[in-house]
Amino acid sequence: RTNVYLTIDTENSMGGAWSDPCLRPVPADRRIFCQINGESYGIGWMCRELNARKLKATFFSEVFGSLVFGEDETRRWFQYLLDQGQDVQLHTHLIFYYYSRRTEAPADLARRTDNLADVEPPLRGELVDRACELFRRAAGYDATAYRAGNWRGSRALLRDLGARGIVVDASFNRSL
Repeated sequence: RTNVYLTIDTENSMGGAWSDPCLRPVPADRRIFCQINGESYGIGWMCRELNARKLKATFFSEVFGSLVFGEDETRRWFQYLLDQGQDVQLHTHLIFYYYSRRTEAPADLARRTDNLADVEPPLRGELVDRACELFRRAAGYDATAYRAGNWRGSRALLRDLGARGIVVDASFNRSL
């Protein structure tokens, strides 16, 4: 018997805003819900298809986007997934964290990594704490599973996550 786990990375898009200040990150209605004429072709479609087949998936949900779009917007799509009976777990892309701080030191921020695994301590631990807190506020519970942005994990990051009660890491991608 083979176990199959359905996982979906769920995140906003920078929409080119990192490199072009005339552009803006793409909000949840366009990127996560993928609303077209009032119907969701994103997570709404996915949940309809999963529920029609009595299936569950883990939606690895990016939290630093809440620093750009607001916690209410993030909580809205988290809650939608939870109301659909799906599993919601932690996912991070640091580009949203750095974008939210872009007025502080733009030249310095341009050299920042999108990968939490590439950040040195103690900042990495502080960012893991921040991600866990943002997740808790959006989901209403603590994450127990994590997927790194860009599939970039490390043993040090695994230790940081484990120290915070995250017992499953789904960052492995054999094709990379």
